[in-house]
Amino acid sequence: GHSVGNILIATIERVAKRDKLSHTEYIDALHRFFGVHDHRVIPVSEQATVLHAKYADGKTRSSEKIIDIRDSTRPAITDCWLDPGACASREALDAIQEANAIVLAPGDLYTSIVPVLLVDGIASAITASNAPLIQVINLATKPGQTDQFTAQQHVDVVSQYLATRRPDCMIVNQAIPPSAVVAHYESEGEYLVTDDFGSHQPGVHRARLIADQIAKPVVGDRIPRSLLRHDPDKLARAILHCMCI
Repeated sequence: GHSVGNILIATIERVAKRDKLSHTEYIDALHRFFGVHDHRVIPVSEQATVLHAKYADGKTRSSEKIIDIRDSTRPAITDCWLDPGACASREALDAIQEANAIVLAPGDLYTSIVPVLLVDGIASAITASNAPLIQVINLATKPGQTDQFTAQQHVDVVSQYLATRRPDCMIVNQAIPPSAVVAHYESEGEYLVTDDFGSHQPGVHRARLIADQIAKPVVGDRIPRSLLRHDPDKLARAILHCMCI
């Protein structure tokens, strides 16, 4: 019931602990395994930590697995933190300092994007960077995390954890997927993210970003998958456009 990527990382992490390798060293081993030469994944921290979330009813939940449960009956998340705290890796800080652009990619807001910003040193490094900060708005909401969230609310949450900086450019999809796909999403408690940016709001880039090929469920796959995807070429053009503003 897990994604192949998570299984690979968990497996090589066990090997890394046996051989006393750092996170960076075992990620580099994955690069070699897949023959990746022109790009690099950098661990945000070398330290293990646990994600915690506080909800509007005052209750807290711990661990990405629990927070990630798709449950629209949960109250809204009001805050997240890491315990124990984690410090940013030197490689991550150097990458931010040297970046031509910093892109917050689409993903689960509270279990993929925010945790990175919670790592000590990351938010301040992003704030200090002169590179444009670009946020790609998700195509759809996620039950239990971003129920009824609009595009602006996604930006507001990111800004909350950056404290003194807001994204310079927000990329938002304008394409409407087939009605059958929309109906499938709504049956799962997911809805297309509403573009509530003002017509003259600076930094907003609108484009038709949904991939032409709609993903299909695979028989036997127990993991809830997104059928909609950002088209990589369309999204790349949108990012380059934002870098040139």
